[in-house]
Amino acid sequence: MTNLEDNPTIPPLVASHFVTEMNSQGYALEMTEQSLVTELERLLCDIEENNIKVTLGLVDGLEYDLKTSLVCYFGTVLSNTYNGQWKGHCTGQSGTNFYTSSVLFGEYRLDPYYYPIGYRMTHGVKETGTIAEWLESKRRYMEDHIDYHKRDIEKRRDAIINQQNESP
Repeated sequence: MTNLEDNPTIPPLVASHFVTEMNSQGYALEMTEQSLVTELERLLCDIEENNIKVTLGLVDGLEYDLKTSLVCYFGTVLSNTYNGQWKGHCTGQSGTNFYTSSVLFGEYRLDPYYYPIGYRMTHGVKETGTIAEWLESKRRYMEDHIDYHKRDIEKRRDAIINQQNESP
């Protein structure tokens, strides 16, 4: 059985390796939010259009698939930018990571294996929007370390409960 202890140092290592590999293939990934909007976006579009064959090597003796590498880069850049931290267990295969690895920004939990990277790779930019659009919609959550969506749901739930309690 796989040991599922937290390994928060693995995603940044995978991200660093991914940067080296992608830079050698003409993508200027610089571990900045701007590079998410420009170069990562360009890479995702090229992947969607089958204009690229990505070759990745080993990190700490494990081979990491493309989705895991993309997610590790995306999550690590945002973690570094907005003082987040990787939580959970990251393996070489994205299927497992979907359930076991995320980035926490206070109470806001980002699950990049699901959205935006995983969903984007499955459904494309027309359905999901661009990285810039996603960042615009979630930047406040990461900056403030608050899950505004969760708080809105809790407020609505509390209002319904109060309304029910006040009814005869």
